[in-house]
Amino acid sequence: MKPIRAARSATGSAPTPAPASTPVSHKPPTADSRQSLAARAARTYLDVCFFHPFDDGNARAALLALLFVLARAGVTLDSVVLIGRVGHRADDQQDALGLCRSVELQLRQNRTTAR
Repeated sequence: MKPIRAARSATGSAPTPAPASTPVSHKPPTADSRQSLAARAARTYLDVCFFHPFDDGNARAALLALLFVLARAGVTLDSVVLIGRVGHRADDQQDALGLCRSVELQLRQNRTTAR
C-alpha cells in the first residue's frame, strides 16, 4: 500500500509532519480498587446467572464471562474444574463467597504453576 502524501500548505512550504499516533491501550478500564480480580470475575459470573439471559446455556455463558474478565486482566486459568463443576446460586451470599474463594484458589494455583 502506498503512503498518502500530504498536500503543501497555502504558503507553498512543506507541511509539518503529523504527530505520531498515540498508542491504543488494550487494558481494561480501572475497576473498583476495593474488589479483587477474583471478586470481579465471580460477580460477573453471578450476574449472568442472575439475569438468566438465555433459554439454555446460562451457566456456560457465565463461565465464559468469568474467563473473559480474567483474560482482560491478562490471566488464563490452567483448569476450571473447581469453578465449572459446582453450581452457584446468584441470590445466595454463601454461594457468592464460595465462588470467589474458588476463583482465588485457581488464581493462586496458576501463580505457583507459572513460577
